[in-house]
Amino acid sequence: MRLPSPLITRIVPTALTLFVATMMLSACISLERFRHEKYSCTPNRAGLNELIIRHAKTGADVKIIAGGKDTSGQITAISDEQASISYETIELTVNRKTGIIMLADRNRYYRLNCSVSVFTL
Repeated sequence: MRLPSPLITRIVPTALTLFVATMMLSACISLERFRHEKYSCTPNRAGLNELIIRHAKTGADVKIIAGGKDTSGQITAISDEQASISYETIELTVNRKTGIIMLADRNRYYRLNCSVSVFTL
């Protein structure tokens, strides 16, 4: 059974337009609902073990495990490349791509090489 020609000429362009629009929207929209960044450091003089970023935005809390204690810090500035975090008297600058953390504690400065694991959902 053949479909009438006017019906085909109406359905095919509409279906093609919907398909192209769907493909364009799915390529542009980030469907990331949850992101968990974890920086695990080897034993170091600074005592920093782990740094966990759950919400990567300015003002968000960060979980810091240092010296066997859980503390929290606050993100003061963040970009795709790095994050600045402060807690107590300590300032952290985290390279989000390489995992290098620069830690400044009053007049002491440390450079830590940490491994990065990112979990997205």
